[in-house]
Amino acid sequence: SFLDIGLKRSTFILYEDYKAKFIQSIPIGGYHITNDISKIFKISLDEAENIKKIFNKSETEFSYNKNSNLNKLNIEKFLNKKISIELLKKVILYRVQEIVDLPIDKFSEEYCSSNLHDTNLFLIGGGSLLLNNNSFYLRDKYKFKSINFYEEGDVEICKSALIYHLNHVEVPKINTKKQGLFEKFFNIFSK
Repeated sequence: SFLDIGLKRSTFILYEDYKAKFIQSIPIGGYHITNDISKIFKISLDEAENIKKIFNKSETEFSYNKNSNLNKLNIEKFLNKKISIELLKKVILYRVQEIVDLPIDKFSEEYCSSNLHDTNLFLIGGGSLLLNNNSFYLRDKYKFKSINFYEEGDVEICKSALIYHLNHVEVPKINTKKQGLFEKFFNIFSK
């Protein structure tokens, strides 16, 4: 299964036997996390987006390249605003948990006999970048076999679709039998 966390929309897709079994889309995405940060900490959307982007694994600090002056300035601004890192984590976690729970709960309602115990969940899309290096854990009430982060780009998506197409689409067979003049003439007008 895949959970694509986009800008303003997230989509859960479950495949079974190489076929899409369930698709559920919700109107919540990474923008809503930024908006929550902006409202709760009373900062602009641009500042909230910068804070969200530098949010990383450490529980007490934000990770940054020591040689990057831009990141140092962003972190200094962040620390000067007296934003609680623990509160920031909660804001992000609650919204991300909602993004995970809403579409999967809908699946559970429709397919109550099905379980997800043997399913791998892959988090994809720009909004899932928050989950790549984080210090919080999603509540896994569905007991997925594993929850994985997959960072993809446009090239990888197109390449995988092309490979799938080439491996699963039959090429029509061309009749190589030699035809005489009257047979070719008859075949042209029979179409």
